[in-house]
Amino acid sequence: MTALAVVAIAFTITAIAYHLLKSAQQQQALETQQILAYNRAAQIENYMNNQVQHLIEKSRSPKISTALLQLNQAFQQGIQSQAYSAADRHFRPWLQSIQERWNYYDLFLINLQGDVVFTVVHEDDFASNLQHGRYHQSGLAQAWRESLQLISPTQVSFAFYAPSNEPAAFISAPIIQEGKLLGVLAFQLNTSAFYEVVTNPHHLGHSGEIILGHQTAEGLLLTAP
Repeated sequence: MTALAVVAIAFTITAIAYHLLKSAQQQQALETQQILAYNRAAQIENYMNNQVQHLIEKSRSPKISTALLQLNQAFQQGIQSQAYSAADRHFRPWLQSIQERWNYYDLFLINLQGDVVFTVVHEDDFASNLQHGRYHQSGLAQAWRESLQLISPTQVSFAFYAPSNEPAAFISAPIIQEGKLLGVLAFQLNTSAFYEVVTNPHHLGHSGEIILGHQTAEGLLLTAP
């Protein structure tokens, strides 16, 4: 066998070995990324489960029922009325403590007619009507409608929400007192909790990236980062 043939065979073997090694490394990297994606998804699912459980507990609280009844009654007199100001002063510290302690973006109390009778943040959605108003097609309106229709907790995935001028997700639950449906308690989730999971670069390498999205009828809607 000539020296040239030996060199050619050696080169071929080296090329094959390199290709096999590279393929194995790529497969290992792919499997690592899949495990990472599953772990991130599990973190988000665990976060959501905790939030929903807390929502259910609060929606069943007698104090929430009382807050909705009194705020709604005062709301009928106008948000500038003395009655509403007094009700807001009475319940706001407690409701705001829930929002802050659990790191929600906002907390809503909504009556059966769709009036947003209370929010902590007071964006443009406060005092709006989710049945006929300009936000009747929003994620908050969807959460309100589904909680009333299903009489159960509801989750609404991220979508652009005009009052906050950013993507927003909502969880909501009906407020029931002695078998009577009073309205809905809703939380607007804080997007930072999701973004922290999505943008964490650990194990992603130099070019890795995780994006957050959800399936729609038209395809995949990307929501973060």
